[in-house]
Amino acid sequence: MDSKWNVCIVSGASRKGRHSVRVARNIENQLQDREDVGRIRFLDVEQFNFPNYIDGAERSEELNERLHAFSSSLLESDAVILVSPEYNGGMAGSMKNALDYFRSEYARRPFGLVSVSAGTMGGINAMHQMVDFVSYVGGWLCGKRLLVSSVQNAFGAEDQIVDERLKKDSADFLNELMLMVSVVRSERSLQR
Repeated sequence: MDSKWNVCIVSGASRKGRHSVRVARNIENQLQDREDVGRIRFLDVEQFNFPNYIDGAERSEELNERLHAFSSSLLESDAVILVSPEYNGGMAGSMKNALDYFRSEYARRPFGLVSVSAGTMGGINAMHQMVDFVSYVGGWLCGKRLLVSSVQNAFGAEDQIVDERLKKDSADFLNELMLMVSVVRSERSLQR
């Protein structure tokens, strides 16, 4: 077994001018700097552009190919990070729609959750919905969560984090998630 971990980041916003994708890309950059992380898959729901949920028999071949690519990335990951803005008091509808296409991919998989808001509460309502969703589908929640407030002020011209608190909080979040992945992986190797 490869000692480096595979991480999948799901960026859930599809609106123009979205700030949450900047947060997701910065998480990706931080993961690239870690020696314990091997492959990172970045799944942008805007690029996958899944239609409102369609049952299996009604799906086109092209849609099935996109679903297979998304599913494979989830299945090959040691951890999944969900990044969603808060829209109208909840997670992005595009995120929820994309996640609803899958189920078995989530079971017993570590999840890290990130919510993003232009306001001061860091998208807490979106976070609550993501916690409920991951719990319902059998994923394992990392105890530390990342809530990003005033996202419009968090980045400089080069998309680098200028908010010192966000720098610290995102590093702490990733350390906690990677510790969880390490524990889960160790437990699984003992069970074999």
